[in-house]
Amino acid sequence: MAQEQTAADNTAASARRPFGMEDVAMLGVVLVWGMNFPIVKYALNEMRPLTFNGLRFLLSSLLTTALVLLIYRELRVRRRDLPMLFLTGLIGNTFYQILFIKGLALTRAGNSSLLVATNPIFIALLSAALGMERVTRRMWSGILLSFVGIGIVIAYSGKGLGVQSSTLLGDGLTLLAAICWAVYAVLSRPLLRRYAPAQLSALTMLLGTPFILLAAIPDLRAQDWGAISWRGWAGLAYSFILSISGAYILYYQAVRAMGNARTAVYGNLVPVVAVVVAAVALGERIAPLQLVGAAVVLLGIYLARSGRRAT
Repeated sequence: MAQEQTAADNTAASARRPFGMEDVAMLGVVLVWGMNFPIVKYALNEMRPLTFNGLRFLLSSLLTTALVLLIYRELRVRRRDLPMLFLTGLIGNTFYQILFIKGLALTRAGNSSLLVATNPIFIALLSAALGMERVTRRMWSGILLSFVGIGIVIAYSGKGLGVQSSTLLGDGLTLLAAICWAVYAVLSRPLLRRYAPAQLSALTMLLGTPFILLAAIPDLRAQDWGAISWRGWAGLAYSFILSISGAYILYYQAVRAMGNARTAVYGNLVPVVAVVVAAVALGERIAPLQLVGAAVVLLGIYLARSGRRAT
């Protein structure tokens, strides 16, 4: 009960201040996830998609659980929470990760980034429908404005944008992945009243990873392990240490402090970071309108973050 009251007090305090440490943490998550895109793309040149996914989630589960045991000395689960924990792990880890990695392999990067960026819309809709959050007009304006900014950034990336028959399946899988992440974020909110962010992250990973490994068996058997260079292994290490273990814990912490809708809108910055990283690392030119799009995204985040929320 005391932990639930503390979480509620933290959320209320966060709603009263325009910017805080949870925002700094989410900006760090955005940077990690934005850089993760080109890193994973390189690793997938040497590893099969489900091989990569299976290995990174197995390692992430072990690392996160070890950190939780080191910090909290235990990882207790309330029996009545098991069905919800299992569902959350299945949707947010197993379904989301498989749909995302397969969708990315079957569509263009621009399409995938834009479709994943729709998850704040689904989170806001689900949160409002379940009575978990009241999404104000200002927050809706921020969500929609940041989504428009993402469209500008990607549309002028020089890679083209749109739905074609050759990418239709990948687009559909990626859109389903975005919906899965939205459901995952909404389901995790009540659990965060009873579990610390690191504990919840470890539990959902432990429950979702076995199914990811089962799906990866064909790719693991067919993988040419000798073809993986040290850069491929380094990409795997970056992904499971920072992009999953570290970023997931910070994401949960932000959800508990700020709420689903405000936290999710930060995800719209990820493609912006990816464009900048590609320009620096790969020499891709940033069009002036992409800078305009990035500014629109930042304005949208400010509006969504500063809008008051009632629960």
